Amino acid sequence: MMQDKIYCTKCGREIKKGLLYCDRCGQSVKKSIEKQSSKTEKQQQIEALHQERKNRNKKRAENEKKRRINREKHRKNVKILLFVVGILVIALASAIIAYIATQPTIKEVDDAVYEDARNMATIPPSNRQTSASSTVNTDFRSVEANGIVCPYPETFDESANGIGEVMHLNDSVGGAVMVIAKDTPSGEAKDMMSEYAAHSGGNVSFSRAGDNWYSVTVETEGQITHRKYVIKNGLALYYDFTYDKTSSSAAEYGECINNLDENFNE
Repeated sequence: MMQDKIYCTKCGREIKKGLLYCDRCGQSVKKSIEKQSSKTEKQQQIEALHQERKNRNKKRAENEKKRRINREKHRKNVKILLFVVGILVIALASAIIAYIATQPTIKEVDDAVYEDARNMATIPPSNRQTSASSTVNTDFRSVEANGIVCPYPETFDESANGIGEVMHLNDSVGGAVMVIAKDTPSGEAKDMMSEYAAHSGGNVSFSRAGDNWYSVTVETEGQITHRKYVIKNGLALYYDFTYDKTSSSAAEYGECINNLDENFNE
């Protein structure tokens, strides 16, 4: 490709148009043109390579910038996620601590039962809730064992005693059975009551405990068993009163148990 100006490649002089040879050194103009064209094409190739390298560097820089931005976004998202998770964990832990703090401890529950029992002991029998009619027979006899006197209904019949039993009684009318037995205490009254209730295999519908006694009612599928347990001088006496829920005397038995508990003390 011809340039607007042609220079002699030997001496550098600008060659005027129309000349076939350099008017200074005599070199062929054609030769100078060929050399100059060759140099121009090579320069163009070099420039093209430089431009291509610049383009690659620019593209690499752009890609690196995108990756850097993406990394920053990822780190930011992770920080936000960790912050949110931390807030949720703290909120959950606070809720659990608050819930636990509001729940009464085992000791508080036992103390409440104990205090309730003490209060019940001060209520006159006439003010206590009963489920029986006024025709209930409240006449009792009593038996003494381990220095403790236990009452029992005089209308109940005695039968043969089992092992460890002081008396074995039954009611021929309603079918109730009352067993009076001696025992050696194994701990505090309220602790023994809890242990008895746990091993009874039924649902506890009533429970009270004092310093040296406890009273508990356990209901099974068709039967009710009530126990009153009294401790004196390291020994104990208790009775178990058992009857069917469907008994015709069920209401009277409830009143009978209330009267027995009132009169069964050390």
